[in-house]
Amino acid sequence: GALLYHPATGRREVLAELERTLVEELYELACGHGCAPLISCWDGRTDAILHAPADPANGGLAWFLADRERAGDRRLSECAGPLAAITGPVAALSLIHRRESLEPIRDELTARYDGRILLHWYENMYEAPWHWLTIHPTGATKARAIEILAAELGVDASELVVFGDHDNDIPMFELAGRAVAVANATASLKRHADEMIGPHTADAVVKYIGEDWRARRG
Repeated sequence: GALLYHPATGRREVLAELERTLVEELYELACGHGCAPLISCWDGRTDAILHAPADPANGGLAWFLADRERAGDRRLSECAGPLAAITGPVAALSLIHRRESLEPIRDELTARYDGRILLHWYENMYEAPWHWLTIHPTGATKARAIEILAAELGVDASELVVFGDHDNDIPMFELAGRAVAVANATASLKRHADEMIGPHTADAVVKYIGEDWRARRG
């Protein structure tokens, strides 16, 4: 929800960003707890995920970086000093570690920055027991991005079908006319779903869209 990307034109529209001074404070706070965040930003031409050299003891971060490299993700950029490498708006900071390492960071962030940032906290369902703690601008939600796109296209929210798997999809589920959760979604998200489908590993979303399209065409 921090950035809209238009595949047909390549145009990017920044909807919300973290102030640079705030980014520096948050980054130093996390590093003080022994967990250097990933920095998701945009340099005016392309998206980037800046990260410090990986901690060999952090298997969750190692899994993420290896997974992105296998996928050919060109956004990854290892930097000795990620803060100095930022050249544009910062959309999010992402911390990956064990639950017991992230909980004190989450609690301190909540106490010091309540109302100034939006936090998402969850276990990585694809690589347990590693957890994620992501930090976003307060206006950065998928629901807000969808509202903007719907207005541009002249579409009412009741016409929308959305898919999700994590708690940060809840505002989007509450907005759309039809909310569909995959089988591997969190229990909280499933409670907000209108429909349930198979897991993402079985291409359930693509199959659902195909079947729905054929049904609509009669």
